[in-house]
Amino acid sequence: MTPRRDERPVVATREMARRKRRRRALVALGVGAAVVAGTGYGAWRFIDDNEYLLEEGCSVTVGGEDFSLTPEQARTAAELSAAAADRGLDPEAAVDAVAISMQENELTARDLDAEEQAAAQEAADAEAEEGEEPTEPDPEYFARGGPQWDNGGEQTHGTPTTVPEFFSALEETEGWSPELDMEETAELLDRPHNASFYPQHEDLARAFVTPLTGQQPVDMNCEIAQQDAPDADPEGYAENLTATFPNLLGEDAVEATEDGVVITVPESDEAEQDLEWMLAHWSLAVARDYGVQDVGAGAYTWQRDSATWDRTPTAEEGTVHLDFTRDED
Repeated sequence: MTPRRDERPVVATREMARRKRRRRALVALGVGAAVVAGTGYGAWRFIDDNEYLLEEGCSVTVGGEDFSLTPEQARTAAELSAAAADRGLDPEAAVDAVAISMQENELTARDLDAEEQAAAQEAADAEAEEGEEPTEPDPEYFARGGPQWDNGGEQTHGTPTTVPEFFSALEETEGWSPELDMEETAELLDRPHNASFYPQHEDLARAFVTPLTGQQPVDMNCEIAQQDAPDADPEGYAENLTATFPNLLGEDAVEATEDGVVITVPESDEAEQDLEWMLAHWSLAVARDYGVQDVGAGAYTWQRDSATWDRTPTAEEGTVHLDFTRDED
């Protein structure tokens, strides 16, 4: 029997030690990189899920120039555009209204002072005592000015400040036409600020009025947070919609369910205005208030999570669809 040879001891040479250290260093670097990457990804997911970097607002791009509004400003622009369209006015009337409101009140409602709040509360209490539904005062999107007089020197009223007052005054003003420039319109309507200040807002106003009056599809986009979003309110949305477009929408045009709304778009004689896209963009501007998640019009659907208009494989012409349920996938 051949005697078993003793195992030779492994002698760690300097080169072998170097290779072992290299392997350990590479493993350590790999583990460290994985930890850093995992931490970075986790941090990014935390930031993204909590929408810390999201800047809410709506935007329109015209000729390479970006125009943006806050959600409140976009909602006001939509309200002014809808009021002009429902009255059958030229879109330039909406451009004038948006530009004037931007100059005078930054496209936001003026806060009531203490005396006005007390008067509004007193009026609401009186209505409640008489068994009537209390009515909210119309928001004032325009600045207050001095009193106005008629041709006989009789004082009539102050500068129009609410949406109905503004467009009624515009319709009643002799000489107004869509061809007037912004400065001429401000002078004609006797607005309280220097007339030369108003034209600076005309490009922004026209950029948003164009989609909001249905002159351009897929033209306005909004980024809206999911955090602290109000509960889905299809019924509230439907009530606001029908109240905003009493002349353009028929009684049976809007159907609301628990998780969605379908609008059957009436036919329109206005060749330059697409009522379907007017309603879609208006819906986008108020989506933040009613918990809207998706808006579908024509071959496109806007999604709140992606903040983009994407093509829809199954498009249904002549309707606008709204979904109030978030897809968690």
